[in-house]
Amino acid sequence: MVNASAMQELGLKARKAAGVLALASTQQKNAALMAMAKAIRANVNKLIAVNASEVAAAKTKDLKDSFIDRLVLTTSRVEAMAKGLEDIAAMDVQTLGWRYRVHECCHPGSGRQGHGSARPL
Repeated sequence: MVNASAMQELGLKARKAAGVLALASTQQKNAALMAMAKAIRANVNKLIAVNASEVAAAKTKDLKDSFIDRLVLTTSRVEAMAKGLEDIAAMDVQTLGWRYRVHECCHPGSGRQGHGSARPL
C-alpha cells in the first residue's frame, strides 16, 4: 500500500508539473502524452504485478466485488489506458481546447452545451 507521505510527495510533484504543463506548447504536450503511452506499454507487466498486490490487499477489506473488479488491471485495460493517451494527443487542440480534450477522452459524449468541463481554455 502507498503511505500518506508518498501521496503527499506525489501531490507536490503533480502541482509542480501542472505549472510546467500550463506553459508547454501543443507539440510538447502531445510528445508527453505519447511518451506516457510508451512508458505504460513498456511497464505493463510491472503495473499488473503491483496492481495484483493492491487488489489482494483490497480483498482483505469489506469491499464489494464490483469495486474490487474495477481495481483489477489486465493487459487489455492497461492497453486501453495507453491508447486513451494517444487518442488525446491525436485530437485537434485548436478546435476543442486542452481541458475539453482531456475531459472528452475520459468522459466520451459529455461535451454538451453548458457542461463546465467542456469549455476551451
